[in-house]
Amino acid sequence: MRLIYYIFILFTCLFLQSCDLGHKTEEGKVYYYTWNEGSGSNRYLIKDADIKTFKALENSNYAKDKNYGYFEGDKIKGIDSQSFQSINDYYAKDNLHAYYENKIIGGALGKHFEVIKEGPYSKDGKNYFYKNISLNISDYKTVKILDNLTIIDRFHIYIQSDINSDSSFTKKFPLNDYDSFELLKEGYSKDNKRVYFKGEIIELANPKTFEILDYAKGKDDKNIFYGTCKIENPNTLIDLYGIYMKDNLAVYYNNRKIIGANPKSFEIIYEEWSKDDKNVFFEGKKMKNIDCESFEQVKGYFVKDYSKVFYKDSIIINANPKTIKTFDNWDFIRDDKAIFFH
Repeated sequence: MRLIYYIFILFTCLFLQSCDLGHKTEEGKVYYYTWNEGSGSNRYLIKDADIKTFKALENSNYAKDKNYGYFEGDKIKGIDSQSFQSINDYYAKDNLHAYYENKIIGGALGKHFEVIKEGPYSKDGKNYFYKNISLNISDYKTVKILDNLTIIDRFHIYIQSDINSDSSFTKKFPLNDYDSFELLKEGYSKDNKRVYFKGEIIELANPKTFEILDYAKGKDDKNIFYGTCKIENPNTLIDLYGIYMKDNLAVYYNNRKIIGANPKSFEIIYEEWSKDDKNVFFEGKKMKNIDCESFEQVKGYFVKDYSKVFYKDSIIINANPKTIKTFDNWDFIRDDKAIFFH
């Protein structure tokens, strides 16, 4: 009985907390309420909100007044206030536009806009959208949504970045045979003519004999593939750190061959940074503006050669490599004149 009592108290507390979330008017002002386990209930003043016309919409994430729309307290400019309405927790529309969270969905026709299921896809009768991104569909009538990251029409495959990413993007690839196309597993798909990895064609792969070995690894009757590239010598293939692999003929990073890398002298410096006896690489690409002989890691993504300091693949202007020093915090470095952070 005591356990049941505590469970009842817990659910009661959660219910009461949820009732206090969202947009509220108090003391002649408008606030947005949030809650988290660390700090409990918090409220944020919404500046410039018109309290006389302010209205929380059906889904608590959205609200509006005569001038603006609001998503979780963030202002949405340029709305048609009279027709602005929420669709679900993350989508809204008016007669002019459609919105994902607080962002306008570029090119979407508000009057005809509809969310497919609960998202992340939507459409307006002429185009499809992923979150706030226009997919620029080639053939609207033949669109098939295969999963949350993959959509096709008769002419193209559309691959979305990670659905949990805040900086989503879409890649569009030619499709060879629409009628036979099928989504496989581990990033692979195929039709009667081609095999694909994340939408990109694997040039030498045979769809009739292709088999999946693991994520980003597959084979057919003649070759073994890592992502879209053919493994040069599978008998000597070894996994290195993370998404690095090598055989005795080539080095591979993130499903691609590192052009010009020497597998005999190749070493991983830190995450995306690597080198061999002649070149330095970042994200598998040769860095032409770094001197390999004097190259060394400073800390984390900070590196240097005899004349320059870098954060990732960007030069830190005016940083002196001869006097550069580190802090305990990985975000900062300093030389004799200044502090630098990314």
